[in-house]
Amino acid sequence: MYMKATLLTLLLLLSVPLHANNPHQQAIPEDSVAFYQSQTAGLLHYVSPLTQPFHLEALIDSLGADGPESQFLLDLIKQGSRILAAGESAASEQLGINTSGWLSAYHVGIMPLLRIELESAATLQQWIEHQAEITDYPLQTSSIDDARLYTLSLNSATLDNSDAQQWNLHIWVDQENAALGLAPSELPQTDLLARLSGLSIESSLASTDLVKQTAQEYGFEGSLGWLHLEQLAKTLVGAERNLLARELLLYTDNGQEQLGFIRNEICEVEWMNFISQSPRLVAGKRLALSDNSRLDETTGFIWELTNEELKTQLQQLQGSLPTDVGRLDRTLFSLGLGFNTDQLVPVLMNWWQTTVQQPWECPALIELREAVSQQNPAMLAVGTAILQSVDGLVIDLFDTGSDLLAAPQEMDLLIGIRSKNPLILASLLAQLLSPDKPLPMIAEGDPVVLQLPVEGWTTQARIKGDYLLLYQGAKAESWSEKIADSQHESTFLSASLDINATAKTLNGMQGITYGLKHEGEGLCMELEEGLDRTALFSDLNASLRLRTTDKGLSTIQRLRGTKLPLPEPLFIPGVYTVSLLDSGCIWQDYGQETLFADGRAELIKTDQDSSGTCPVFEGRSSWSLTGNQLNTHASVSRLRYGCDTGFSDWEEMADSQCHVVRVQSNSGFDCLVHGDELIRLRYTLQP
Repeated sequence: MYMKATLLTLLLLLSVPLHANNPHQQAIPEDSVAFYQSQTAGLLHYVSPLTQPFHLEALIDSLGADGPESQFLLDLIKQGSRILAAGESAASEQLGINTSGWLSAYHVGIMPLLRIELESAATLQQWIEHQAEITDYPLQTSSIDDARLYTLSLNSATLDNSDAQQWNLHIWVDQENAALGLAPSELPQTDLLARLSGLSIESSLASTDLVKQTAQEYGFEGSLGWLHLEQLAKTLVGAERNLLARELLLYTDNGQEQLGFIRNEICEVEWMNFISQSPRLVAGKRLALSDNSRLDETTGFIWELTNEELKTQLQQLQGSLPTDVGRLDRTLFSLGLGFNTDQLVPVLMNWWQTTVQQPWECPALIELREAVSQQNPAMLAVGTAILQSVDGLVIDLFDTGSDLLAAPQEMDLLIGIRSKNPLILASLLAQLLSPDKPLPMIAEGDPVVLQLPVEGWTTQARIKGDYLLLYQGAKAESWSEKIADSQHESTFLSASLDINATAKTLNGMQGITYGLKHEGEGLCMELEEGLDRTALFSDLNASLRLRTTDKGLSTIQRLRGTKLPLPEPLFIPGVYTVSLLDSGCIWQDYGQETLFADGRAELIKTDQDSSGTCPVFEGRSSWSLTGNQLNTHASVSRLRYGCDTGFSDWEEMADSQCHVVRVQSNSGFDCLVHGDELIRLRYTLQP
């Protein structure tokens, strides 16, 4: 449970500027398996005011919270996210956070911790206690000197009489820092308070140059973090048990049984030799140009490799791609895959033989060797024969501003395959497209027109240099003239995406994508949330590159865009059609609501039966607007079950709030109702 919570917590964090004087380092063990640090201000670019319950519930479930604790945490995170998303001033004034201070995520022993510097402890304490008051949650609170400790018992309702460990979530607030920590209830109070308060330890990161050296080695000018695989191996198999190893055995259910099978001298030596070839996964920020209105950040990720032979083989596998592929502001979507297929089977065979010939005696590694031995890569030689001499694949989709769904034949698209023998590939393509009759010969020079297996859809094909090219559209045709002679680089992957344009396309795919009726509402809501988030930016673009370097496998990611104000609904008195997104991912008409200028609202839902069309539901309420939240109160309703039956008596309805998450130009808005189930409504203003 604590491991899930740690990973989910780390996934919520993104990169921001790095400096060498993080005071939290004095409390972070130098042998930490997982570590992350950043300054707080840059994180606010990424906090979304649109955080939806199904994501929060996944986090809370991983913590083991249930019942009142679950609802309190849900409300706490939702309200906190909305404040943080409003910017640095709101974070400081309403939560007491020092936005120029530090945020760190790490662990001490088995206890994961998130620590953040404060500007006003009293402000944060008052906010937490106010949230407990308005949710009527009996928050366990204690004062320790000038600090306040809040404790939530997470999994008490599920323990019953079992021997499972009780876990508590602690929120610590002192005059300089706040800390969030997850700990077993049996952890001694002195250890708990020392970790929550950030008490200095002897062998800490502050006593080493590891953070500084890592930042300099990889050129990180922003945040920094790592997952130390070598330290994890020492924890699991090392004879000298560190604090994390001891507490894993002590506080996890069946810890001895889970870890003991690999804790022996043979396993220690063999596992350490194995893991030492890839000691760490390191991530950080290389460049940050963001401000209050612009987002432009470049981050990096490195999978460290120390085996020189392995790095050489990975470099041999890399193909060659044009440097323009994956560049921002060039295409709607761009993907380049660089893979030297001539080296694929030899390299995989070398890895396979090396693994199956290892004289391992550790049971876990023996199982790994046996599993690998059953997957002989020599069989790939048959399947990849037709791809011999292929060095790269390029797919570029250009933005024409047209509706790709309505007229896919009009898309501006290029597909290019780089090969030493493009003529052979052209012959294979012709056989694939038309096995029964010959097609025009694809050769160097003028393009030929090919009929695709889709009615009315043709493409041009040609060979240009070492590329076999298929394309249609003016921009693709222009690129086909230049691609072979353009500058190339050795890489595995280059990609870019115009996120706003893609979101606009997806927003119009409801009759296709949503019509697939995915099981449950999760995918629908996930896609809609992504569209909500992109609506907070204009010119939002992302790029990714993956290549082998002298340090290992490395990626560079860039995200750039212009931030827009939070969505504010345009409440024009009038008549709205209200639609509801159902579990089949289809928008269903829910009714017609009239918003009156005097604050009254009327909702009518009609139905049709053998007697004709008639209203079957009528609701009357008052409405008000608080920020981006539509409130309905003093509501009454009545219903009937057919046009030939009478209405029920008027009944009172509970007040509700619908949080606006996306404005549909001047025609309406989407909003979310948070209740036992998440409901997404779309208000469309009638002319």
